[in-house]
Amino acid sequence: MTEYPEHEKLEALEDKNIVVGDFIEWLKEDHSIGRWHNNDFFPVRKSTADWLAEYFDIDQYKLEAEKRQMLDKIRESYAKKDSDS
Repeated sequence: MTEYPEHEKLEALEDKNIVVGDFIEWLKEDHSIGRWHNNDFFPVRKSTADWLAEYFDIDQYKLEAEKRQMLDKIRESYAKKDSDS
């Protein structure tokens, strides 16, 4: 496992998320996504990103934290280059 496990999960999908995302977008165009309970239908209003994260077990908060960590490392490397000059 790398220091960026959520990004590793995304990479392992090999674009399956794009296919599923396209299907969700198509479905949302003319249909409602929801759940049935006691013969009543309750629409579930989620973004495509939320549906994908749930389906592929990606924690969006951890993913965002990893992105910030990556950016911090990049900034540190540039700051180091500037101080070495």
